[in-house]
Amino acid sequence: MSITLKIFKCEISGNIFPEIQDQYEKISGRAGSYLFPQPFGDRKISIECDLPVLNKDEFMAKFRAVAAWLKTNDKVQLILSDETDKYYMAKVANNIQIQRDFFYLSEFTIEFICDPFAYSLNDITQIYTVQTGTTQGIYNNGTAETNPVISIIAAWGDVKNPKLTINDTIFLYNGTITNNSQIDINSENFTVYKGMDRDIATTGGYDPAEDSILALIDGEFPTLQPGPNSLIFSCENGVNADIKIQFKERWI
Repeated sequence: MSITLKIFKCEISGNIFPEIQDQYEKISGRAGSYLFPQPFGDRKISIECDLPVLNKDEFMAKFRAVAAWLKTNDKVQLILSDETDKYYMAKVANNIQIQRDFFYLSEFTIEFICDPFAYSLNDITQIYTVQTGTTQGIYNNGTAETNPVISIIAAWGDVKNPKLTINDTIFLYNGTITNNSQIDINSENFTVYKGMDRDIATTGGYDPAEDSILALIDGEFPTLQPGPNSLIFSCENGVNADIKIQFKERWI
């Protein structure tokens, strides 16, 4: 039997910040304490719901439907009604109790543990043809830094020892990207792969680990800060390259 869950009332509450994990150390002879800033912890969101029911049988059916709806093994997208263009990665954190009053209204509270940031539902993909030594501007509309996936594509000939400088972060590949191939830099997963240079259909199974070039990388994985960012491309042999950058804006 199919059951439609129509929420009569839904009240959302949460703190303006995720969990603040900064550490403070008191030092003898020093006024105040010394701050050791730490990354944000989890975000907690509570949603109070009223669910109308007609009788005991419907109450039990909707009780089980709510349980099935909220059961997940991993964090999944949580989209709130007041910001439908964003989502949180969330998982239920409490053992929900549902109570039914004399007016046949089921009341329950859902508590979610979420990643600290809200994510845009839409990824941003931008492709530039860049000359060595030139600067390209990139704008991040979010309020938190984000970790892009950047591809350096040798669309104009071999690219030898390409280097990216994003803001003050330098990323260098000590190798050559052959003509019409590419490398993919994933700042979220801290991986770097070269593009496949063989036919999977004819060679059989493909293990992407075979194409990892992490050992040939110097520098740091780049991030995009809120607001304007600058990207500078350069390479040893001075050819142009195509740069594809993909990222998901995030908000505190």
